[in-house]
Amino acid sequence: MNERILIVDDEIDVIHLCTRVLERFKYEARSAQSGREALRILREGSFDLLLTDIMMPGMTGLELLEQALLIDPHLAAVVITGFSTFDLALKALRAGARDFVPKPFNISDLREAVEHALAQRRVAQEYARLSALMPLFELT
Repeated sequence: MNERILIVDDEIDVIHLCTRVLERFKYEARSAQSGREALRILREGSFDLLLTDIMMPGMTGLELLEQALLIDPHLAAVVITGFSTFDLALKALRAGARDFVPKPFNISDLREAVEHALAQRRVAQEYARLSALMPLFELT
């Protein structure tokens, strides 16, 4: 099964670009143009990664990320923004993002960030699975 990515940006051109790029690399991509729409989609189905812009009307990407992690604590996230500063990148990482991509970005930057975040998610899932098995191997 292909990993599922939810792309959230208020700029339709960015959504189309990200969708084309991610589908070319065999990811299943779905999109939303607002944080509220993204939360509705996240409640309806499971996703492996949230790719979100930070500066959006109504709800910022950081607010979206906080609420999305309440829905699925294992959701990986990558933040994209045209307002890239060190402080903003730090806030995104502290909010739970696994990577930060400044706009304009190229295809390889986007792909690298997505693959890195998904690899971290897979490692965390495997660790959790193995940790759950550990009591079975303990000697009492």
